[in-house]
Amino acid sequence: MSKTTPLYLRLPSELKEQVDRMAAASDASLTTAVAQLVDVGLRNTDDQMSHLRDRVTVLEGEVRDLRDERDAVCVQLAQVHEEVSRNRMVIESVVQRLKLQVGTCPKCHVAVTGQQVFVDGACSNGHNLQTSALASAPKSTLSQPDLLAALAVVGVALGLAVMASRN
Repeated sequence: MSKTTPLYLRLPSELKEQVDRMAAASDASLTTAVAQLVDVGLRNTDDQMSHLRDRVTVLEGEVRDLRDERDAVCVQLAQVHEEVSRNRMVIESVVQRLKLQVGTCPKCHVAVTGQQVFVDGACSNGHNLQTSALASAPKSTLSQPDLLAALAVVGVALGLAVMASRN
């Protein structure tokens, strides 16, 4: 038999009556009933603490996983910001190039800009412009390499617009 130590405690009357009923139902002494209840309570507390420690370990793993996911999303977001910045510079370049004179209207000989040729499709007097009009423009202020560069920029902008519309 294990060594016992006296314990003096005060209990609410209702709790004492429950312990008395339990002791009577199991044909045990009040001391034995209280010892059993304390033993069961301590084992349950240990089990609960063990379960809580296991749960904390699982949650810590989930937090690590979420942090890793967050870091990956931040990297992707930074890449998207870089791409948007590059695209913004391309678009600004296209806008600037569209403002440049690229030739003259074959019908009224007024100067036409890239925007009038590629966006509006008409000169300031309303004459329909076709890209073939650029080839016959006698007094273009753009050299052929500059014109080709402007056309390349427009092509890139159109390509980006198509890619963006697919996403």
